[in-house]
Amino acid sequence: MIWIEGITLGHVSKSLAYDVRTAPKEFELWALDDSSQDGEGALLLEGTYNINSSRNIQEFPLSPTKSRLVSQVLFKIKSNHGNPNLTRVYRVQIHGEMDHKTGGNDSDYLIPT
Repeated sequence: MIWIEGITLGHVSKSLAYDVRTAPKEFELWALDDSSQDGEGALLLEGTYNINSSRNIQEFPLSPTKSRLVSQVLFKIKSNHGNPNLTRVYRVQIHGEMDHKTGGNDSDYLIPT
C-alpha cells in the first residue's frame, strides 16, 4: 500500500512535437477501492497539463486532505489539446510513500521494463 503524494505527467516538448494537440489536457487520478466489484473509487486529483509551459514534464502534488492509502490507482484523461483522433502520453509517474505497516515489499509495486 502506498500513501499517494502526487503525479508527474510528461509529453514531448512543444518545440519537438509533430502535433502538440495530442498532448493530454484535463486529467484525473483516482484511488480504486479493492473491495468493490464495480471499480468504485475516490477522486484524488484533477489537473490540467499546460502545453504552453516551458516544462514538458509537469508535477501535480496531491492536496494533503486528499491523501489516502491505496494499492491501485486509475489515471483518466478527460481531454486533450485539440486532436480529435488520439491523445499521447509519454510519462506518468505516481509519487508516494510505502506504508510498511500493511506489509509487502517495495518490489511488489515495481513494473517490469
